[in-house]
Amino acid sequence: MHNNYIDITDRIVESPSWWDVNGTPRYGEFSPASLPDIYADEAVLYKIQCQNCNHFFNVSESLSYLDKMKTIMTHRYITDKEKFDMKSKEIFSRSLSDSIKDKTLHYGDPPNNGCCNSGATMNCNDIKVLQYWKKKNHEWKRFPEFELLLCDADKES
Repeated sequence: MHNNYIDITDRIVESPSWWDVNGTPRYGEFSPASLPDIYADEAVLYKIQCQNCNHFFNVSESLSYLDKMKTIMTHRYITDKEKFDMKSKEIFSRSLSDSIKDKTLHYGDPPNNGCCNSGATMNCNDIKVLQYWKKKNHEWKRFPEFELLLCDADKES
């Protein structure tokens, strides 16, 4: 469950344009340069839906080399070096674009904007990738070929 950030949203008349991975409301056009993780080398903006009230949100997610290192470090308990090396290789080869292609990209709990009483504690439906970006040589480049539906088209709004 995300914080509700009512201290921000109550002071701004307009609705957030998008929400970051922490459920923080963001205003203005999405840019991967505005992500909370300055080390990100992949970024996605996608549409999700509250499972309870069906409210739609545009949310972001990112992935960096450091994220992958943290994940590998959580697998340090594997005592068999060969299994650890295989797990490390699997983690390093996994990308956001892979999650988009196999439709496993998932935000989790929707942002806590007060859209309904229980929505913030529920899971979300992942609807559609709106923008996918990758950083190469310190420059962000958009790849529209990854801007795909993540579910049945009848859920999209």
